[in-house]
Amino acid sequence: MLQIAVSLLPVFVFLAALILLDSYKLVKLRAVLSTILLGCLVAGVLVAISHFGLVQVDDVVYPRYGAPVVEELLKGIFLIYLIKAKKIGFMVDAAIYGFAAGAGFAFVENIDYLSTLPSSNLFLWIIRGFGTAVMHGGTTALFGIISKSLSDRYSSEKIHIFLPGLILAILIHSFYNHFFFSPQLSAVIIMIALPTIFLVVFDKSEKMTQHWLGSWI
Repeated sequence: MLQIAVSLLPVFVFLAALILLDSYKLVKLRAVLSTILLGCLVAGVLVAISHFGLVQVDDVVYPRYGAPVVEELLKGIFLIYLIKAKKIGFMVDAAIYGFAAGAGFAFVENIDYLSTLPSSNLFLWIIRGFGTAVMHGGTTALFGIISKSLSDRYSSEKIHIFLPGLILAILIHSFYNHFFFSPQLSAVIIMIALPTIFLVVFDKSEKMTQHWLGSWI
């Protein structure tokens, strides 16, 4: 139970904090839960493909170059739909939706790791909880933030608008999977960088929301 807690709780605590920081609560809890389930579904499909051996992959090359592309694209599809359908009002909403999708993905991925690698090494699960799981949520949130910002700036929902955010998410994911730093340091970097980025985004989104509301008063 302790392994499950430390590998799964951090990403959902982070998500809860994002929701609580959103002053206007434009993203409903039901929508957040639905997005988490979609993230779970995406991870479930990839886990099934892996376990049934439908696709043979290199254990070194794929995590570094293949997985970041496949996983970030699949996690981001729902956000692309939401932005193109104009169902996301502000960058903070995109951050919440993106992190929820990543949290759902990390939930299933960590459950799969727990079932296939039942290690008693608590340190391993701390790293997966505070590092890998939060990374999954953070990269998809950044994809949503950048895509929403560019969509608003250029008044467009064409597919090229989503490329910069997707490329950045893939690069961060790939960089993380290369293990240039120790797992401990990587987890610390993730836990420091993401809150800083999100605080800036929340502040900017708050000002934009106030400006939008003021234009209607």
